[in-house]
Amino acid sequence: MAGAAPSGVLPGRALLPARAGRGRRRAGRVRQRAARRRRGPVRPGRGRRRRPASRGDAGLVHRRRPAGAPAGHRPRPRPPRGGAVDVTTCHVWWADASTAPALGGLLDRGEQARAARLDSPDRRRFVTAHALARIVLASPTGLHPAAVRLVARCPRCGGAHGKPALPDHPRLAFSISSSGRRVVVALAQAAGVGVDVERLASARVLAAAVDDGATAAVLAPAELAAYQALPERSRHGALLRWWTRKEAILKATGDGLAVDPAAVELSAPGAPPALTGWSGPGPAPRVRLVDLDAGPGYAAALAVLGSADVSVVEHDAGPVLRAAAAARRTGPASGRRPRDGLR
Repeated sequence: MAGAAPSGVLPGRALLPARAGRGRRRAGRVRQRAARRRRGPVRPGRGRRRRPASRGDAGLVHRRRPAGAPAGHRPRPRPPRGGAVDVTTCHVWWADASTAPALGGLLDRGEQARAARLDSPDRRRFVTAHALARIVLASPTGLHPAAVRLVARCPRCGGAHGKPALPDHPRLAFSISSSGRRVVVALAQAAGVGVDVERLASARVLAAAVDDGATAAVLAPAELAAYQALPERSRHGALLRWWTRKEAILKATGDGLAVDPAAVELSAPGAPPALTGWSGPGPAPRVRLVDLDAGPGYAAALAVLGSADVSVVEHDAGPVLRAAAAARRTGPASGRRPRDGLR
């Protein structure tokens, strides 16, 4: 029939949307080429723009390990739009002391002797924390975990109870903390790192000190006023948040509790964590603070010295602890028995 479309070909009107679609795609390509000409030539190594990393408290870049990523996953910090920023990546490793494998053989003789003097729960936390520290420090130092040399020296009296350090790697800072079943190790290329975790039960002891008037050892005057203005039900959690932030800072500076925590004045627990006042020795440190999620019934905080933003990458230490235990059972060092009955 005259005017009929050949078999397999749609009438002309049906082709119009397709033509319009091709026109839109062509116009889009023209606009893209024009935009590229306005931007100038593409520099080698420059790819598609990425979304900036989310920002956490007090200017911190705070990122968790992505779901399903391996325990050793180390994402690169992503700078915000508008130019690169100085970012320090801090790796935070969490372990459960009640389920951690026996790794006392990784500790040196001094640590094993110290662990042997502790009661069972404290010994378990101590061994897990120091074994985990050696395991996570083995990779950046290129050493076997048992060969990692940790030194703790008090700057005031010279005793072996100061801030732990790696004498052969001064720019590699780390910190250890444990409470209840939780063990945490923080590691970064920074001037100083401090981490602290506490059980909520610890807040009751602190609250008793505050209620008895021993505020000089806990809260600064402005903090005490904010504490007393809180509802009764919120005080324990707020006090523990203050305490973990203060102890994290004092660990990072190396002062420890030789400096009264009341000398470290912080923002209120409900505000972004920040150092607002300092009456300790020397000038106030430049420090970045972030609250960590240690699970129900716990509070934790991280402090990193310096003015750089901080990318926090958190890891489950269970797999690496189990792998280290398996390696000690099957490897050449498996014949070395832990000293003093440590397991």
